[in-house]
Amino acid sequence: MRQARREYINSLADKIRSYFSNNFPVDLKEIVRKLGGNLAITSLNYLNIEDDEYSEAFITADVEKPFEFRIVVDESVHRNRQNFSIAHELGHLFLHLGYFLDDDKWRESKLKLASHYRKGYGPDELEANEFAAAFLMPKDEYLSKIYDGLEIEQIAEYFGVSVEAAINRGRFLNVFARV
Repeated sequence: MRQARREYINSLADKIRSYFSNNFPVDLKEIVRKLGGNLAITSLNYLNIEDDEYSEAFITADVEKPFEFRIVVDESVHRNRQNFSIAHELGHLFLHLGYFLDDDKWRESKLKLASHYRKGYGPDELEANEFAAAFLMPKDEYLSKIYDGLEIEQIAEYFGVSVEAAINRGRFLNVFARV
C-alpha cells in the first residue's frame, strides 16, 4: 500500500473515531449504532461454509433502507479479536462502500452487496486492516503508551485488541522492527 493511501486511511479513521469517542477501548457497539447500523455477535455455523471459506465477520446492507447496515461477528472468537473484526468491517464500509463519503458509490455498492466478508489478503483487506488498526489504536495514543513504558500486553488490553494486533500496529508505526 502506498504511503499516501496509508496516511489517508489513518486520517479518516482518526476523524471518524474522534467524532464519536476518544475513550479507549473504543465502544464499537455504540459507534455502529450511531452510524445507523446494528451489530450481531452470534454463531456463524448456520452459514454452512467450508473451512477454507471461513470468515469471522461480515457486513451486509439492505437495499431498501438508505443508510442501514449490519455487521455480524462470530461469537467463538475472543472479544479483542471481535473488536478488530468490527473495526475492519467499518473500514470496508467507509473505504470501499462509500458510506457517508460518496452517496453514489454507497447506492451502487448496496445493489451488489449481499455480504462483504473479512477474509483474504487482497488490497481491500489490507486497507480495512489498516483502518481498523488506526481506528482502535491511533498513532499518537499508541506512541504515548509506548513512551509510558507499557508492555505490549498492557497496550493490547488498553486498546481492547489482541497482542498480535498491537504488535502489528507497532511494526507499521516503526516502533518495532519488522521481521
